[in-house]
Amino acid sequence: MAARAKGHRAPMVPRRVVMHHVVEDLRGTMIERVGDHLLQLLAKGVAPNEIAVVAPFVDKVLEHQLSSLLGLHGYAIAHVSGSKRLLDLPFAGTLLTLLQLTHPQWRLYPTTGDIAQALNVLLDLDPVRSMLLAAYAQGEDWRALTDANVCARIGYAAVQGYDFLRRHLAALREPASLAEIVQKIFTELLYPLNPSPSNLQGCRYLTEAARHFQVFSAAAALGEDSGWHFMQMIQRGTIAADRLAAPALEGGAVVLTTAYSLLMDKGNTFAYQYWLDISRDAWYRSDAKELTNPHVLSLRWQEGQVWTNFLNEELRREKAARTVLGLSHRCRTAIIAAESACDSYGSEREGELAALIAEMSGQRGKQDD
Repeated sequence: MAARAKGHRAPMVPRRVVMHHVVEDLRGTMIERVGDHLLQLLAKGVAPNEIAVVAPFVDKVLEHQLSSLLGLHGYAIAHVSGSKRLLDLPFAGTLLTLLQLTHPQWRLYPTTGDIAQALNVLLDLDPVRSMLLAAYAQGEDWRALTDANVCARIGYAAVQGYDFLRRHLAALREPASLAEIVQKIFTELLYPLNPSPSNLQGCRYLTEAARHFQVFSAAAALGEDSGWHFMQMIQRGTIAADRLAAPALEGGAVVLTTAYSLLMDKGNTFAYQYWLDISRDAWYRSDAKELTNPHVLSLRWQEGQVWTNFLNEELRREKAARTVLGLSHRCRTAIIAAESACDSYGSEREGELAALIAEMSGQRGKQDD
């Protein structure tokens, strides 16, 4: 540990795979240029699931802008994140809401917001009409829609759709195993809506999880409470969407993920990787916090050794080096790096990884030959 303090070592990026370096002042413009470059690869015949867009964090701005740009040309984005909950996926969340409504004995009643989200997915309603109808339908048993004012505000098609859902939910309350009812909700109500690749994989994973949990509950003799325990594990994140990475690669979608999630997903490689926001310090995050420091608490820490800022910076660089090398080993053809002088909030960014790649590229903003 002490030997590390003798000198800094910068992360090594394999020169042969850094094909292109995008540099822009604004982050939105950077994302547009990345999208344009990505579309050029797709036009050349590169399969969408052979491309990974990697960032230290994936925010709504990046996901929405990139999804919209690719969607205009008929391509999809599969957001793969180990921290994403199944409840955060619209179709999987809808399936879980319907599962609770068909099992009132669990006493896990969905909120008005959950029901509104489900109606938004199932009936293709805007948020205002979804919330209006959800407030009317709130309860174990959805009542018949007889309020003329509500009917007029949501429209005839929504009234018909609501009546169909109400009758269908009543039929789904017939006794059935957990795996069977999850499969029925998916195949009868959600699959006909043509879900996106990420939503489809989320529902499939949820169906698979229900089957595995049913086997476990039988062995553990959970009895009639098995469904309640299953929902508790979903809501607490014990059963999460962290296994969606591998299935997402099988679909025809470009993968959007974080560096951490990609490295944790063992075995997957890509022909092309886009490293975004390389000017952010998040690529060099430190493990040491104000109240916790895993290095000092480690058994390898030498008694009497002092934690210094110099040592902290050295360890940050070593961690970044492992991240960069790990990602490059998952790339078979080329890496495209992208940075912006300002982030989405207008704050200036200047990271060490950006400076290193610029030096290796020979010039900032290098274009493809």
